[in-house]
Amino acid sequence: MEELAKYFAVYITGATGIYKGVPLGLALGLSPFTSAICTSSGSISLILILFFAGDKFRNWLIHRFGQKKLETRKKKFTAWMDKYGVATLGLMVTGLIGPILSLLLGMLILTERKKFLFYLIIGIIAWTFALAFLANPIIQWIKQLF
Repeated sequence: MEELAKYFAVYITGATGIYKGVPLGLALGLSPFTSAICTSSGSISLILILFFAGDKFRNWLIHRFGQKKLETRKKKFTAWMDKYGVATLGLMVTGLIGPILSLLLGMLILTERKKFLFYLIIGIIAWTFALAFLANPIIQWIKQLF
């Protein structure tokens, strides 16, 4: 039962951000693979819920995050979109500004939303596994120090 609680905690934390879920999973003693799977599953679940929730829920989230914060990121996101395109944007921006904010900005700006969602999910998986396998030696080193 205790192992299940660890998986669930990493899943829920992964839904709030991949940079929170992976370190938590590694700190709880999960393997990098398991930590990456739980974190990416949580993040992908939230992204799919937001994508299919509808405009009212997305507008509420935009209001909740703050219009001013989104506007500053929207300019940078639009510049990247013009330069790199939907595929590269879905893969790259996921790790730079996070999957939730990436999806919200993508839904505001892009017309190819389903294609962006596909690449966003691939980006979540790639960034989560890269983070898990790169952070594992650092977490182990910190554990040995304390």
